[in-house]
Order: sequence, then structure tokens, then C-alpha cells
Amino acid sequence: MEANAGVVPGMASALSGRLPIMAGMATRSTGGASDVSALRLATNSVTADDRVDWWCDQLNQHFGLECWLEPDRQHPFHIDLALTHFGTMTLIESGGSPLRLRHRGNSGSGRVFLQLQQEGAWHLGDSSGSNASRVDPDSLVLIHVRDDAAYTTFGAFRQTGIMFDEAALTDLCPRWQRFAFRPMPADRGLAAMVRTHLLSLTAQVRTIGCHDASSLAAPTLALISAWLGSLDNEPHAEIPGLPDFHRRRVKEFVLNNLCDPLLTVERVAQAVGLSVRYVHKLFESESTGLMHWAIAKRLEYCRQRLADPRYANRRVSDIAYEAGFNDMAHFSRSFRRQFGTSPTQARPGSSAHAAG
Repeated sequence: MEANAGVVPGMASALSGRLPIMAGMATRSTGGASDVSALRLATNSVTADDRVDWWCDQLNQHFGLECWLEPDRQHPFHIDLALTHFGTMTLIESGGSPLRLRHRGNSGSGRVFLQLQQEGAWHLGDSSGSNASRVDPDSLVLIHVRDDAAYTTFGAFRQTGIMFDEAALTDLCPRWQRFAFRPMPADRGLAAMVRTHLLSLTAQVRTIGCHDASSLAAPTLALISAWLGSLDNEPHAEIPGLPDFHRRRVKEFVLNNLCDPLLTVERVAQAVGLSVRYVHKLFESESTGLMHWAIAKRLEYCRQRLADPRYANRRVSDIAYEAGFNDMAHFSRSFRRQFGTSPTQARPGSSAHAAG
């Protein structure tokens, strides 16, 4: 079957012969010489009015991402994407028309995407679109699927990359997350070798047998970790906006685990892939350290519960323990220090609450 008009230049020739082209449908192929599981997604035969919703549904179905997409109104919206699963990795090839895309990260995903920008440029930032970095052709960028992100492309684009388990990369390169969302040129050294490897996988994947494909994950990850390790040993200046980005990630984790009595800086650092020293450094410019900030959030949680009539029958100690406090004397002192009243007096109907 021939590619429909509107498929991104370069994508049709790269994908034909490996996957049947049925635009607007999720098409699978597991037969043939390669016996490699594959999926093709394309918007071409979907009516123009339905393409955006259909594409967002596909991203949610296959990646667990909640997305908001705004096409460039000067160009008909179309995207072509191919997923080829071999071993523990997934090769992802995509291309399309200019767009703006925001997605809410999949907190349950332990996957990382290493992308090579082939054509076109785009901005990558957080979900608000701030702290954006420009990703130019022949650049590599690591994207953590569980993090929120926003993308804006400049003209038509084409990309290729691989998705793999976070844990596998962490075993080889524990500090890899310091390079997440950081575009890096792939024109020399180990970065150029990673680029060549990705392009080789893209060109040859249809000829790779299932057994051979499964054996590719280990050397591919070894090459990626060697490249990241070389970056870790190079002196480099702090990337503008990176501390704010990591600070938001740290706070998000703390808020999601606020009531865990075992929450510590060490646990937070391990969860977000940063060193304890760097986490402390992130909060040097804040008015309080990380755990003082967390305790303030816990106290506010308790204050809201105590002031809510729906919790009038709950004991103060139960609410405090629920929020992660395990020392009532410490809780009471901290509560009075922050709010100028005791926890009991913060309840509706108390003399202090009524006077306030």
C-alpha cells in the first residue's frame, strides 16, 4: 500500500517495507523475516476535525500520557509515528507538521526516551512552557516519561529514538537524571557514536531477527551510559533553568509523599535521581530547607483538617499521625510556632477560634 499524501518526507520510505501503511489506524505487524513486534500510527485518513483528539487518545493509550495539542493553523495537521519493540527497548520514529504539545507525565512509568532530532527544531520545557531549551537537528535529549513537559516545533520535524527501562539505565549510570531534558550536540565523540547507532537501528530494524533484536538492549544501554558517563566527567557550567526544574521535581515528589513518616532528604534524592548534596544545594536559595518546607506543608495539612467540620470527630493525634508526625509534643510546638495557636484551639467552636 502506498503512503498517503501528507506523510512526512523521509518517513514513508523509512517505514514502507516494514509496516503496512494504514493512516488513521493503529497497525501492528509481527510477521515476516524480522518477527519484531511493530505498531504504526498515522493521522492521514482521519478527518481533519478529528485528528487532534484521535492523536491525543493514541498517546494516552500507548504511553499513558494526558496531552493537550495545538496544531499550527497555517499547516494541515498530520503526524506519522512507528513503534518497533525488540527486546526491552522500543524504537520510535516520528515526524509531522508544526505543533504545540503539552503532556502530563505518567507517574507510574519507569521509562526513559532518548531522542535524536533529525529534521526541524523545537523547544522543550516544563508543562507551562517556561524554562525551554532549543533542540536543534543532530541533537540528543533524554526525556523522562513520568515528568510533565511541553514541546513547540518550528516547521515540520522528524525524529528517531529509543525508549527503555529507567532502572536499567540507573544501574549503569546512577546520575543520568542530571542530563534529562538537556539537549546535547551529537557531532563528535561518544555522542556521535550514539547518533550513528540510533540511525543504524532505524535503517536496519526491518532486517533484524527476534533473537538478534533481544540481544541489542545491553550493548545499546552500555553505549548510552558510556556517553553519559563521559559527560559526567567533563567540567561544565550549570544549565540555565535546570535548578528550578529539579526543584519543582523534588517538591512534587515530597507533596505526593507528604504523609509518609519515613520521608527524608536521602529518600527524596534517591527517588528523583539526584545526590543528597545537590538536593540540599537546590534549597540554599529558598527561605527554608527542604524538610522544613515539608513540615510546613504537613502542618498546613493538619490545620485544614482541624478546621474542617467533617473531621470534628477525629482526634488531634490521629490527624497528626496521618500527616506523618510521630511525636505529638513536637507537632504541638511546631503548630503553635507556625500558626500562633494550639492544634486544639484551631478547631471550630474553640474559644481561640471563635475569638479569631
